[in-house]
Amino acid sequence: MQQQQQQPQQPPYRDIYSHPAAQQYASTHPRRAIPKFGPYLLLQTLGEGEFGKVKLGLHTSWAEEVAVKLIKRHNVESPVRMSKVEREIEVLRVGPPFFCSMLAFQPLDAGGLTIDAQAP
Repeated sequence: MQQQQQQPQQPPYRDIYSHPAAQQYASTHPRRAIPKFGPYLLLQTLGEGEFGKVKLGLHTSWAEEVAVKLIKRHNVESPVRMSKVEREIEVLRVGPPFFCSMLAFQPLDAGGLTIDAQAP
């Protein structure tokens, strides 16, 4: 029996800026550099809520599209508001798989929080 050697999976885009979502953002905002947050490019705003914005994130290595929720720390200074954010994080962690799944939750030194979520 021959063993097949698995080759490492190549990312779908050699240049992440050639991804259709990145090209659309660049054409919409030609004078603006695409902002980065950790391993993600932050593209268009998908929505805004009580605590912050949800942006389309594009993983720079794997071109995976995710929703990145950016929350400014001053928006959650009260215990009541922070408990709402904690409840949302818990729902995303254990929520129904048809809704979305949370990839990461990170406090930011720059004064905010981020929640990275992915649709099923």
